[in-house]
Amino acid sequence: MVSSWTAYGSPQYGANVASVDIIGGGVCEVATGPGPGTIYGPQVKAYSPVGTTIPKVNFFAYSTLRYGVQTAGGNVDGDSHEEILTSPGPGDVFGPHIRGWNYDGAGLAAMPKITFFAYSTLKWGARAAGGDIDSDAFAEILTGAGAGAEFGPHVRGFNYDNAGITTLPVSVFAFPERAPRRGRRGRRHRRGCDHGDHCIARAGPGIERRCEGVQLHGERCDERVDAQRLRRVGRCRSGCREHGRERCG
Repeated sequence: MVSSWTAYGSPQYGANVASVDIIGGGVCEVATGPGPGTIYGPQVKAYSPVGTTIPKVNFFAYSTLRYGVQTAGGNVDGDSHEEILTSPGPGDVFGPHIRGWNYDGAGLAAMPKITFFAYSTLKWGARAAGGDIDSDAFAEILTGAGAGAEFGPHVRGFNYDNAGITTLPVSVFAFPERAPRRGRRGRRHRRGCDHGDHCIARAGPGIERRCEGVQLHGERCDERVDAQRLRRVGRCRSGCREHGRERCG
């Protein structure tokens, strides 16, 4: 099935998308955010897989009206559906502020214990992803620094487990041989060296396109992921496809 629709009214700057099972029926919905331009602010919307609007998921995640927003998802509180994770777009007006949002079918609410700055800068936003990297049935939060010159490809991990944010032993520069700037992009991927989800880190703008697998304790998987292949394929709930097959389990 192929679906196509326009999430926002502007013909510029594209959109950020994430597959998130916010309803809890085992089928991923689509959470969107505008691309990193000066036309649209951090307006998050949600759609069914065929493009039907979910009207109660339509909100501004931050108070700026520029640079869009990144969306992600993960079952961070261990209930029957995934929550929406947001991070600001790569502008100089908002720092790496990660927020969580819960949709229970009746309405959407901010999660008061998931609101934190992942890095010490106040610019260039961030990227976030959710995945159960420690196999405890709760999704952890992985972050990457935004696309500015202050921070390099720094991957960090945070734990929520329906209690509060704590730092995980995930703090690694995914591409240590490169200059520490321009951030990284991350996604979760159920594949690799042992059990549980793994983080796939992709280089941000400014250096070559390449991906590496990063495990929970900062150790890299032996296998490197072909960046061009990863860029061509789409996302599902586990983050990407493996050898042309969707892995949504």
